[in-house]
Amino acid sequence: TPRHTPLGRGYSSMYGYYQHANDYWTKGEGEPSLREPQRGFEATGEVDVCLNHFTDLSEANATYFGGVRDAAALSSGCRESTAPDPPCYEEALFKRRSVGLIRAHDAARPLFLFHAFHALHTPLQVPRHYLAAAAAAAAPFRFDDESRWTYSALARYMDDTVAALVGALKERGMWSSTLFAFASDNGGPIYRPGGANNHPLKGGKYSDWEGGVRANAFLAGGALPPAA
Repeated sequence: TPRHTPLGRGYSSMYGYYQHANDYWTKGEGEPSLREPQRGFEATGEVDVCLNHFTDLSEANATYFGGVRDAAALSSGCRESTAPDPPCYEEALFKRRSVGLIRAHDAARPLFLFHAFHALHTPLQVPRHYLAAAAAAAAPFRFDDESRWTYSALARYMDDTVAALVGALKERGMWSSTLFAFASDNGGPIYRPGGANNHPLKGGKYSDWEGGVRANAFLAGGALPPAA
């Protein structure tokens, strides 16, 4: 419902979807019968491309109800693109939105920006450009697991997105007064098709071992006090 969205919780704007059971592309895969979005905003509790393809990127969809239906999203060639940021890729939409907000912001006014990645999460989907980049970075070794390969490519995409956000802040002269917080909600999934590796910690997501409950986090930005 509207009151459960970020707008209903006091945020001034949002760019997101109303259900967490989605794939990373704005047009679903699988059988035609599974491609139509479910009617309603309730969450199913599942994140699986075989179960649900509801993707409501609110400001990219004039109806605010159902999946994005723009030409780029519906193009079969978009997903096969070798470009770093195909227009139908969800993370690319989020990155463009966040960078655009920073560039359009009045640097004299405070800005609170929350960028929530869906990357590094199943379903593991990433532009072909990043699959090739991950393979090149691993050479002369080769990935012997497709999930591990895709997960590594998603990590590269996330890194590049962080670089784009930081670069935009620096361009606007805002980095010197920024407190940049990066965090994860849990350890990496080591089950198939999760693709993560938490070595040397034992276990992963859904476990109580350190590999499941410890996660990476850091602070950066010019607002941090000088090191003691």
